[in-house]
Amino acid sequence: MAGARRGPRSKIERHGAEEVVNKVLRSGGTLREACEASQEFTGETVGQGAMSHHNQRLRASAEKTKTLEVMVDRLLEHDGYYDGADPGEKVAALTRRMLLALAVEAASDIPPEAMARLPPDKLAQMISRLEHTRISGERLRVQYGIAYEKAKEDILAHLEDEMRTRPDLMKQIGELSELAAQKVLAKSEGRGE
Repeated sequence: MAGARRGPRSKIERHGAEEVVNKVLRSGGTLREACEASQEFTGETVGQGAMSHHNQRLRASAEKTKTLEVMVDRLLEHDGYYDGADPGEKVAALTRRMLLALAVEAASDIPPEAMARLPPDKLAQMISRLEHTRISGERLRVQYGIAYEKAKEDILAHLEDEMRTRPDLMKQIGELSELAAQKVLAKSEGRGE
């Protein structure tokens, strides 16, 4: 994977100068300026080659962040897919989709040699887990829809029972709806109230 550190930590990381150096590099400073900032902060010298490697990792990390932001934006554009869902469900479903996309991206970064050494059962297990995640999201969406419809039916049934036991309530609702309709009609004709 691009930007992943596999070896020992760099001198910049060991001395805790990352924040200072990153600030210089992100603001468009040169490698020399970043080296000077690091030396000023830690008292240790850092070569431009090491700073260049650090800058490459920093840029790769920034690119990865931008990619994630684009993915989130794309997921949110498909917001209509989750119409009627509560905000918690939307976040959970969007998070699952984003994690699935990241898993696919990570799998594409696996070198062909490593992929060739991956036993078929492990590969099948990975694919099965990804598919299970997708199915879980769909199941949650369906369950939410069923629960929403049931709640709506229960509310309407309760309202209908109340209407039967209180005929005066039905008369009041009829009068109020007639009055509301007249107000709307008056506003649309420009007569005001």
